[in-house]
Amino acid sequence: MHKTAAFQRLFAAMMLVMLAVVPALADHDDEEAIMGIKGGYNFPGMMLSSYEERPDLSIYHVAAYGGYDFGIFAVTGTFWHYFVNVEDGVWRLDGQSPIDQAYIDAGGNGAIAITADIFFDIEVAKDKVFFNPGIGIGPMFAYGQFEQYDYQSSVTNVPEQDLTEDQVTIDPDSKSDPLPSVLPHVHIDLDWKFLLGDNWFATVNMGLQTTGLGIGAGAGYHF
Repeated sequence: MHKTAAFQRLFAAMMLVMLAVVPALADHDDEEAIMGIKGGYNFPGMMLSSYEERPDLSIYHVAAYGGYDFGIFAVTGTFWHYFVNVEDGVWRLDGQSPIDQAYIDAGGNGAIAITADIFFDIEVAKDKVFFNPGIGIGPMFAYGQFEQYDYQSSVTNVPEQDLTEDQVTIDPDSKSDPLPSVLPHVHIDLDWKFLLGDNWFATVNMGLQTTGLGIGAGAGYHF
């Protein structure tokens, strides 16, 4: 099975388990169990500001979570799926010589992550609006093609630091995989929760994640 399809099927299975297990564990006379979904867009540019040249990159995410709300704080587990769209192209740091830049051949990229989270429940408008700052951490598993090629000089008698773009070519024998398959996933959130009745709620999500600044929205249910 292709690695991309395998990870996407794993994420789908995790979501189904979450949707099945959390309600089963909840005592319906006890409104502390919660579950929900959310999604949004990430802005990775702030994490890559040191690059003078790089291809376009966009990241979207969806997540399913479940756990327990203890009043002033909630503890949850979250399954994340990131869809990463990155074009092939040159990656060069500020001030870097063209001979030291890299060419990335990418395709079918994404990641899944599993985090343990804690959120604080700060009431802003009585029984209506809550401010939910929180933090979570866990492993993130990247998948897809992300192959790096180095450059070599196409001329002689020119110092490396003086080489220009048209004096370097891709070295086809230098292929490497610079992206670790497992990365730490950290998210620091400043979310808002809006109660829609006795059980349902909507959220506006914003915060900083390993993949950059993220914004989005979601919905959940209180048992």
